[in-house]
Amino acid sequence: MPNGKSLDDTVKNMLYIASLDNYLMGLKSLVRKGKPHPVLAIRIQLSAHLRENLKTLGLRRVSKALTVTDVLNGHDETPASPNAEGIQ
Repeated sequence: MPNGKSLDDTVKNMLYIASLDNYLMGLKSLVRKGKPHPVLAIRIQLSAHLRENLKTLGLRRVSKALTVTDVLNGHDETPASPNAEGIQ
């Protein structure tokens, strides 16, 4: 059973990732002097860490199978996973 520390770490990672996403969306370009912005590397590392934390907590992405009727009715968007990994 996961401890509270891994849950705390997961929540902090989600906050950091959201903050970095907000910062990156405010930039005019994600490329600086022909190279990716350095913050992108940090965001990628945090995302990988979050993914591992979610695995440790026993959470995983689950796809919903769509029927032909769902697609025809325009319900082809996958709903957010109830386990919160839809953050990526």
